[in-house]
Amino acid sequence: MQPIGPPSSDSKSLKVSELLCPLTNRWDVEKIRRILPQYEDTILQIKTSSTTSLDTLFWLPEKSGIYSTKTGYGLGMTADKDQHLINEPVNWLKHIWNVKTGPKLKDFLWRVVKKAIPVSSNLERRGFPSFNCKSCGGHEDDLHVFLKCPLAKEVWNHMPTAQKPQNSIASLAELIKRGDSYTPLPPTGLTTPL
Repeated sequence: MQPIGPPSSDSKSLKVSELLCPLTNRWDVEKIRRILPQYEDTILQIKTSSTTSLDTLFWLPEKSGIYSTKTGYGLGMTADKDQHLINEPVNWLKHIWNVKTGPKLKDFLWRVVKKAIPVSSNLERRGFPSFNCKSCGGHEDDLHVFLKCPLAKEVWNHMPTAQKPQNSIASLAELIKRGDSYTPLPPTGLTTPL
């Protein structure tokens, strides 16, 4: 077993097709073990196509695979139903204590949900004078510090995730509940592995 680091800069533009055996169209297990060992199990669970046809766009909400405004509208309407996450209590085991991370981060997430971090709005409720965000001058509350502040937005924009938090998120508890959808992408840009 060797330490795993980000891909080197020569493999940062690697394509999925380069991880397949050209003759069989099956995964090249040795190449995956060498380049992306931390994702080997996940990659090998994906079934490859038995044909070598070109990829095409496919709209999953429609059986035909063709996008229509009707299904787009329907999907938008179901997104509004996600509002139940706002009022739904945090599942402490699922969203905090069973998260695959270190104990300090779990403790931090717990403090965020319990509003026990020292931002202006939390301190003000305890009798301290209020103050504005040191970065942008806006009203400082937990949602502002971690999501709404221009500096926080900049951090989120640089995070290697497939999805970013939506502006409609109303609380950090909701952000934590949606945390499963912010899967990190493998880092790139290093010239040598760690």
